Amino acid sequence: MLTPESSSTTSPFTSQRLGPWKIKGVDFVLFLSISFISIYLLSSITLKIYSGESELLPSILSGYGLQFGAILGFLAFSHLQQAPKTSRPCKPLEAIANGAVGMLLCYACLLLVAPLWKGLLDALQITYEPQDPVKMLMEGGTRLEMGLMYALIVVAAPIGEELLFRAGIFRFLNGKMPLYASVGISSIAFAAVHFNTYSFGPLFVLGAAMCLVYRKTGNILSSITLHCLFNLTNLIFISFAQTLPQ
Repeated sequence: MLTPESSSTTSPFTSQRLGPWKIKGVDFVLFLSISFISIYLLSSITLKIYSGESELLPSILSGYGLQFGAILGFLAFSHLQQAPKTSRPCKPLEAIANGAVGMLLCYACLLLVAPLWKGLLDALQITYEPQDPVKMLMEGGTRLEMGLMYALIVVAAPIGEELLFRAGIFRFLNGKMPLYASVGISSIAFAAVHFNTYSFGPLFVLGAAMCLVYRKTGNILSSITLHCLFNLTNLIFISFAQTLPQ
């Protein structure tokens, strides 16, 4: 396995600025425990504090609780367990640029993968069911509800999910096993938590792309940027489809 110091090529499959996360297995279990406890508590609290009549707002607030729980869990563990720094992250602007390029390449790949995945599921007679956020976007709501939903999808979710799945799970696995295994395990976990069979294949590809761009740059801003742009692009497509005459 190449280290940041021994990497000498620009290929995303061989080069990396992301060094190993030098924590023990028991500490990684602690990280997951803190993260999921924070996610559960904050998502539960947000559901209980709302007492209005909106049917959509509780789900949106619960989503914020989930994402802020992931962020809080990551920050809490980082404060408790300060592992030695082994990465050589690129500068923020370079990371953002890499994330943008990664998004274009990922989307081009998904234009091929998504129809193949859909064809497979159709052949297996698995009924299409849109993800919950897509359902809520299609059903619509007040300006406040839609504004909060857009911010959740484009800002909060990319940050929370990238800290958990890339800066946490993938970072721990990277260097401890072959690249295909570390990318595969973290991407399967990322796709699975969305609880949607039809989106599983595309989300797996997206997760793998974000692992590679994070590994290449060593800066979590790169995968957050890719994630933000991906969600924003899909949001624009969904919104545009809603404006078309039926």
